[in-house]
Amino acid sequence: MDSAGELLSDAVRCIRRTDSQSDPVVSEGLESVLEDVFVRRDDCPGAVRVQIVPERVTETEGSVLVEGSFVRPSESAFEIAFTHDYEIRDGQIVQLITGTTPDSRREAVDEALGRPVE
Repeated sequence: MDSAGELLSDAVRCIRRTDSQSDPVVSEGLESVLEDVFVRRDDCPGAVRVQIVPERVTETEGSVLVEGSFVRPSESAFEIAFTHDYEIRDGQIVQLITGTTPDSRREAVDEALGRPVE
């Protein structure tokens, strides 16, 4: 947990969006983000254990976009696409936006880098 805390700004903000939620879940501040993102998921006894598979990492000035899939390889297998969009200042994450609809963010990054949209 200490290493995760070192990567995050004291004023970090985390916004989680999924297809199944109408409103995003927002956590603000180091302790809140550590609790909501890193601790709470590990402490849930009935939580579904998944593998996080990063497939593409794109760096732009001041941000990193990670695209991949949440994968559960078992009898009730599934695969869900995700994006994790990190805003970075002075070597620390100041904002993390996670989502399960990666296409719109990929288009914005490609446009910012001057690349054709895939």
